[in-house]
Amino acid sequence: MSVQPDKGDMLGALSLTAQHNPTGADRTPAMSTLTEEDLDVGGHAQRLRESGTPWTAIGIELGCTSDTARRLANAYVTLANERARKDQISLF
Repeated sequence: MSVQPDKGDMLGALSLTAQHNPTGADRTPAMSTLTEEDLDVGGHAQRLRESGTPWTAIGIELGCTSDTARRLANAYVTLANERARKDQISLF
C-alpha cells in the first residue's frame, strides 16, 4: 500500500526532490538546487528524526524514500549551520 501525501499539505507540494520513486532510485538534486520549500521539508524531517521517528516512517510521511528524507534533513542542517556561522558575530 502506498501512502500519498495530502495535496493541501506543504509536504504534498514538494518539488522533484522528494517525490516517491517505486524503483528505489534516489534522484535528489544537489543542495544548490534545493528550494526553500525543500529546506522546510528537510527541517520537518530533521525534527521528526530528533523525536525518534525512523527514516523509513519519515520517508512514508513525506512521500519519498528514506534516503531522500535523510538527504533533505542533512541539507537543512548543513544550510542552517552555514547561515548561523555567517550570522555569528566575531567576539575576538
